[in-house]
Amino acid sequence: DIACISMPWLASIGFTVTFSALFSKLWRINKLFQCQHFRRTKVEEKDVLAPFAVLFTLNLTILVSWTVVDPLKWSRAPVNGE
Repeated sequence: DIACISMPWLASIGFTVTFSALFSKLWRINKLFQCQHFRRTKVEEKDVLAPFAVLFTLNLTILVSWTVVDPLKWSRAPVNGE
């Protein structure tokens, strides 16, 4: 049962980490290029970590509720073969 439950957890957390990292980098570049006066723009760590924190929290909430309400269970179905 643990192997069945771990697959969606690992896949969705891996996707969330990858997507939020790319999104944060693109958002940071967009913020730098949107500056109209061509002066230094400071991008702080909290600006980059905010999308990651939001996406990770939403993902964790959905996964925990899914695991508690209806966990995946392994079952074997016999197949009649010749």
